[in-house]
Amino acid sequence: MACLTTRDHWVFQPYSIESQGHRNVPTRYLKEARWRTIRGSTRYYVDIPTRPSRHYPIEFNFPHFCWCEATWSILHQHWNITRPTGDEYRCDIFEDKVIYDRDQGPIDRQEEENNNSILQNPIHKCGSDRRDRYSIPFSLAVSYMSIASGLMSLIC
Repeated sequence: MACLTTRDHWVFQPYSIESQGHRNVPTRYLKEARWRTIRGSTRYYVDIPTRPSRHYPIEFNFPHFCWCEATWSILHQHWNITRPTGDEYRCDIFEDKVIYDRDQGPIDRQEEENNNSILQNPIHKCGSDRRDRYSIPFSLAVSYMSIASGLMSLIC
């Protein structure tokens, strides 16, 4: 029986993001991805020595636990997330290795001894049997509430 990857169960739809993600991917999912600065852009890249540009920008999709190819749109000034990474990127995450509702372990750039808090995904699953429901961690919700409060004070 073949092991399925997270990209095998995802009907991908291209999307855009305004800026690169943060260096916050759990180390268990890094695979060949490395945080680098290439041509002035700091983000996760994969080194593919057999291809023309060698370093290719990628973005981790937290809801689907999947690495995706990223390209910069000069015209629109944002990142296009074009598709899940292929085999040549060496970033496959096997379904049976994904942890949906527990501590994800240390994150990239976070030292083991300073890892006293439970790491949750920026968006994590509510209940392991329901893949279509998400919740936002408390710390992120507080940040959003602070921003909303600040905006309301500007409007009123």
